Amino acid sequence: MECASFFSLEPEGDILFLTPIRNLGDLDMMGVVESCQAIVERFESSGCRHVVLDLGSIDYFGSTALGLFIQLWSKVSQRGGKMVVCDASSDEQNILRHTRLDTIWPIVATRDDARRLIEGNSTS
Repeated sequence: MECASFFSLEPEGDILFLTPIRNLGDLDMMGVVESCQAIVERFESSGCRHVVLDLGSIDYFGSTALGLFIQLWSKVSQRGGKMVVCDASSDEQNILRHTRLDTIWPIVATRDDARRLIEGNSTS
């Protein structure tokens, strides 16, 4: 499966907006894993430093998708970038809180809030 079956990727300057376009439950594990590799490769070749994970079009993600987000964050942090989550449902926010990832990835309401947060903290 291609990256496009699970995610939309939109580079804007040095920010890559990553938007899941369908729920990422573990039932779709193989597709998510394949998308994982494609997304990391696209991030690495994009020249972007930051990622905004826009969860507005889904209300759930599974552990495989969480693994993707962590892998992507590792690449972002290697570039000195920031990863911000926006438009997360209450269930998604709970997952991020229970895994304590909310202490690493700020959670904001909108893409504009995410962009402002990154631009306010960017050294580029």
